[in-house]
Amino acid sequence: MRKVFISYSRKNEDFVKELYHRLSNEDVACFFDKESTTWNTNQVVALENGLDECEVIILVLSPDFCRTEWPRIESTSVLVNDPASFSRKLQLLLLKPCEKYLSGFLRECQPIDVSADDKFEAAYTRICRDLVGTFTKKDPAVDQDNLFESVCSAVVQEMARVTDDSDIYAYGQLEKILPHAELLLSFHAIKTEQAINLRNYLCMHYWKQGKLAEAEKHGRKAVAISEGHFEPGHPRIATSQSNLGEVLRSIGELEEARDLLRKALESDEKSFKPGHPVIAIRQSVLALVLLELGELEEARDLLGKALESDEKTFGPGHPKIATRQLNLAAVLLDLGEFGEARDLAEQAYRSFLGNFGPGHPHTKTAKVNLAFF
Repeated sequence: MRKVFISYSRKNEDFVKELYHRLSNEDVACFFDKESTTWNTNQVVALENGLDECEVIILVLSPDFCRTEWPRIESTSVLVNDPASFSRKLQLLLLKPCEKYLSGFLRECQPIDVSADDKFEAAYTRICRDLVGTFTKKDPAVDQDNLFESVCSAVVQEMARVTDDSDIYAYGQLEKILPHAELLLSFHAIKTEQAINLRNYLCMHYWKQGKLAEAEKHGRKAVAISEGHFEPGHPRIATSQSNLGEVLRSIGELEEARDLLRKALESDEKSFKPGHPVIAIRQSVLALVLLELGELEEARDLLGKALESDEKTFGPGHPKIATRQLNLAAVLLDLGEFGEARDLAEQAYRSFLGNFGPGHPHTKTAKVNLAFF
């Protein structure tokens, strides 16, 4: 169950006390200062801890509440800790009309109307489902298998953000999802394809964070499960092989990485038409391993094909193209083709800067690499 922090005006205490007791009966963990603290508790510390630990903040809106500083403090807490709002952390209950008192930020949120007893009763099931992010025990439609499946799907969907290089918030926010992903993998009830996806996303995340032992563990599991679940040559096997290949390259296991990546490329060349962006990804990753093994001509040829493919698939200035340019520049540098290498490196840096801004890890890496050309 998600932890809920209830913020309200003392003048609305009767309503909040009823809400607290009803949610508590549903096994929802609520922070309600009248019940959650004792007479000798440091109230400021208790409130700060409640805000830090909660997963949902409920604001009970009324003119009395909106005239205080707490809505500003608590909405700011959400913005700091949950800038992408991926967990829908801030939720509003409209107890009394107060729109003219709301900040611009809160006006963008859609409250649930509980301004009368019948409206509260009608909205209660929705509060338990949508607001709290769980199901009430009194709802007969709840099916535990469906609930587990929904949780798995939600976690897989969040972890998929690791594949989007433009999603800079994912770098920090996915740390909050990792324990849930790891826990789900320990259940036999998880579907095989969901387990493969989670293993691959965890492999990628840990690899990006430099936690290579964890990345290798999940990468090897993903390959083993994929090979046992799909027919030989299936593209999902190739995806797992490619992810593991990148990790093995990072830890210096170059020959094993090369062999895995050759299998992945060969498989995808049979599964997809020539020039498909997936093939370009495989060509590029394999080329980087070949570069480190000193097989420069083959690396250059593969990266040239990958760059040509991506220029046809994506528009000018796309970050995928910039990635290929930067990789090809590194090979050309080792081959002594300095002029072309520098041109490609400059194009890549400008592309990352325009797409992601100066603070993104890709932009910083491209800027550092440019100094070598």
